[in-house]
Amino acid sequence: MDSRPTMAVVREVGNEAANGAAVGGVYWGLLNAINATRGAAPSSLATAMALNPTPALLSVVGSGYIGYRYLLYLSTFITREQLMADVVFTGYSNGAGALVCLLGAQLGLAPAMCAIVGSLVGSAAACATYESWREESVMKVRKKLRRMAVITLDLRAIHRHDLVHLHE
Repeated sequence: MDSRPTMAVVREVGNEAANGAAVGGVYWGLLNAINATRGAAPSSLATAMALNPTPALLSVVGSGYIGYRYLLYLSTFITREQLMADVVFTGYSNGAGALVCLLGAQLGLAPAMCAIVGSLVGSAAACATYESWREESVMKVRKKLRRMAVITLDLRAIHRHDLVHLHE
């Protein structure tokens, strides 16, 4: 019996647990900092953040993730395209999540429920937008490849109707 797949799964679960613990630690530290500023500063922003910390948490953790991905890009571990996709996806997801969380708070949802709903809606919106963009990109590439194939294989007479649509 081969134990390599089992060890790979255990290693992956361990990595995910470590990542989750790191994010949880950041959240805990930020919540403590927000609560500390609430008592020290009479600012309405500090009070609002203490009552509904999710938008601030999403902003800080999202910015940290983008910074981490940028360091990976500088170290050539990821491409520029991967970095840009992560920046857009993270920004859109966290922005939509924070907005939904703020709206949920105005509707009287508890901060924990706002966090859950905001994260779900933000991720769903980001996924839907990404899939729409990806589908459009795939269609552009298909049109270019088809045009190149028609020209390369000299199929202009057969596919004259298709060529008209390829230039649109």
